[in-house]
Formats: sequence, structure tokens, C-alpha cells
Amino acid sequence: MAHQHPKRVRRPWRSPSAVRWLAAALALALSVLALRAVLESELRDASRTWVNRGLARGAVVALHWHDGALDAATTNGVFRTADGGATWQSRLAVPSERRVQGAAFGAGSPPAIALGTAAGLLLSVDGGATWRDALPAEQRAPVFGVGLGPGERVYAGQEGAALTSADGGARWRSTRDGVPALPFLAFSPEPTAPERILAGGDGGLFVSADGGGTWRPVPAWPADAQVRTIVRRASDPAHVYVGASGLGAGGLYASRDGGATWQPLGRDTLFSDHVSVVLDAGDAQYVGTRGVADTDTVGGVWASRDGGRTWAQVKTKLSNTDVISLALEPGPPRALYAGTEGGVVFRYTLDAWWVGLVPWLPALSLVEPLALGVTLTLLVVAFAGLRRRAPAARAG
Repeated sequence: MAHQHPKRVRRPWRSPSAVRWLAAALALALSVLALRAVLESELRDASRTWVNRGLARGAVVALHWHDGALDAATTNGVFRTADGGATWQSRLAVPSERRVQGAAFGAGSPPAIALGTAAGLLLSVDGGATWRDALPAEQRAPVFGVGLGPGERVYAGQEGAALTSADGGARWRSTRDGVPALPFLAFSPEPTAPERILAGGDGGLFVSADGGGTWRPVPAWPADAQVRTIVRRASDPAHVYVGASGLGAGGLYASRDGGATWQPLGRDTLFSDHVSVVLDAGDAQYVGTRGVADTDTVGGVWASRDGGRTWAQVKTKLSNTDVISLALEPGPPRALYAGTEGGVVFRYTLDAWWVGLVPWLPALSLVEPLALGVTLTLLVVAFAGLRRRAPAARAG
């Protein structure tokens, strides 16, 4: 009997075809990782730097993005750019005797704009196309802080008095009941209960439960913290951020119960004692700070992506660090604007140019492309292993 050789077991993993497929899949995975690394490097090194967008028309007291354009309210008027700050157009120029001291933008399109000036309050209801003196002649004292609320509500802070209007400035109510001598600089009504208003200034934080008719101090507010800005989270209006100044008491405070209790944030990251502006961008919060004389603190922009538990300074090439206003360009790509005391607007690209072209890529973490490559490799190898050559026909 002829010697019977054992049947050779076919090992698809060792076949030239499987090896070629495996090499191709690994090359694909490495290419995905390399592409990711290149794009992230470009984002860090090229896009994520502050770029000076000019202006130089006085301190930039407020910024607002709407309808594809950025409005900047400065001490000398209101200016607009529709090309990311390459050019600016004047929407309102004010003389030096009407220096702008506070500004607020509404949420509509076009937005209402309120300007507190050294000679009263200027109001536009059409995005700055037209303006009018909103206060009666006998009430045109300096206005230091302004606010806009639901409907046609307007708020203004004067020394020792708070003014409120429910009809777009046609009629005003002025009260001194519970109002501190130092003027209110910021106002924030509850969106669903606009009769309840938070307001504050150098005299601390106050609340009104009757639409601004009477005021009382917020009991839990730190005594020496001077209010600079009040911002409510759009997704949860009871979640309030307040930026404050004052040595030892300044910084950022948060309340999750509409102002009943307060918690300081960012103390472990050496925040400045002067938080001048807070911006809630939904998935992140940003604060602008100013330096404090005779201390080691400097101003700038800080960011948090965990609701304020931890913060990191956004400082690349920000040459003027006294930041007093912020605005977000929704994109894509998204960008952050910072207005400074020195009159300069800076732009910081949060996303790279390729975000709009490949919108899913920024959401991928470094692990996900690797998982994608491994998955493709396994699929290719399995496919190659299943391939069988048809058995050769036996001789008759």
C-alpha cells in the first residue's frame, strides 16, 4: 500500500493573500492615526492662537454675535464687522461727553441694544440702525449699568437709583427702595419669571421680586464681592454665574438655585480677583479677567469644560490681557472673541478650517481612530481567511 501522507491543513492566516490584506489594513489604521495627529497639530499650532482684529475705538465694553456679524460696543460707540474683524463699520459714534459706560444686547434678530452713557441711556430696537434717548430729560443722569429682559423690558442703574421699563423705554419707574448708593452695573431677570431680577455692582448683589420696585441684598452673597457681570445658563436659568472684583473676595461665583446659595469657582487655578465677563457656550464656559495692581495676578481668558470644576487659561498670543467682554461665533468653525480695556478685539479659533468639511472628525478621540483601524483589520483578515481556492480537478 502506498504511503499516505497526512492531509495538509490549510492555514488562511499564513496565505500570501491574507498577509497582503493584513498589511493593507494596518497601513490604513496607521494612516488614520497619522491624519488625526497632523490635524490636531495644525489646530494647536496654527488655529488656536489669539489674533488681533483691531478696532481701537475705546474700551470694548460688550460684544455680541448675531446674523453672521459681530457687534462691539465701546466707550466711543457701536461698531460692526461681518468679516471676522478685517473691517469695521460704525453703527453709532458718541461724543466724549456721552461716553458709554455699560451696554447690553437683546436676544432677537436684529437685537435691541441699550447703552448706558454719561448723559443717560441710548436705545436701538433695530440692531443699531436707529437710536433714541430713552430717558426723559429730567432723568438723564449718568447710567452705569444696563440690561435687557424678556419682551420689551429695559433696566438701568444710576447712583442710588434703579430704573425699569416694561415697554421698551416709553415709560419708566425709578426707585430708591433698597437700592445701594453705588450704582448697579449688571441686571439679570429670570426668563420665565421676569418680575424676579438679580442686579449688582460695587455695593454687592441684590434681588427684586416685584419687577424692580423694591430691592434687598442677597443674604448668601459675600460682603466684599463687587459684582461685574451676571449670566444665566440658557439650558438652566436657575444656574447663575456672577463675576466679581475685590481683593480676597473677587472671582467667579456660581449658584444652582437661582441665587439662594453661592459657591466660588476657580480659586485653585489662580483666577484674577477681577472677573469682568462670563460667557456660557453650552459645552464650555469662558471668563474674562483683568489684572489687579500690586498683585501677581494678570488678566486673560479662562475656559472650563466640566461646568466650572476645573479651568485652564487660554493665553496663546493674547497681548492685551485686561479682558472685559466676550462673544462666541457659532461656526463652523467656531471662534471666540475677546474685547479688552485697551480697545482691541482678539479672535481665537476654537475649531480648525477642516471642521466644516469633515464635521465628524473633531468629535473623534485619539482612541476612536485606533478602534476603527483594529475593527477594519479584523474584518479584512476574517474575509481573507474565508476565501478558499476551488480544489483542483482530479485526473481521471
